[in-house]
Amino acid sequence: KNKDVEFQAKLRTLRSDGDNPEPSVYGPLYEAYSDYLLYRIEFNHEVQIQRLLTDLASNLAERASKALRYRNEIDSEKVRHVDEIEGQIYWRYNLLIEPQFRQNLIGKLRLNNLLVSTWYPPIVKLFQNDIDTNKYPGSHSFDARIINLFVDYRVSQADISKTVEIINTL
Repeated sequence: KNKDVEFQAKLRTLRSDGDNPEPSVYGPLYEAYSDYLLYRIEFNHEVQIQRLLTDLASNLAERASKALRYRNEIDSEKVRHVDEIEGQIYWRYNLLIEPQFRQNLIGKLRLNNLLVSTWYPPIVKLFQNDIDTNKYPGSHSFDARIINLFVDYRVSQADISKTVEIINTL
């Protein structure tokens, strides 16, 4: 678990690097971490997985309910909701905001201990060093504008209310 925390911190640092490290930087990180992967599931893990799978439907319903609150309650003209796809399962709830407002909003949310992330880079950045940003304008625009609001068990209804309030006062 400690190695996973260490790995995630290193990965987060790489992802937040504005120079977008080239793919060769990620390989050694994953290789160094691979010794700590769980290759064989032990009985206690199997039991835990089975228990979590029985809770899967309620977990998905809770995520969808939280996403629906964001969709229905966020009405700032400075943000755009990403189109919903019927049957989608929410990992995060995505909003688009113009780049000049994004960092300020993220700062306000984080100052209030609210979970938010932005990482959604154009996949080409992970495989090519020299990227012509004009070649994939939509993916670069999306990368510069995305905000991910969390919908998992860590986010309370009060957190959602506070997030909505902050976003709507932009």
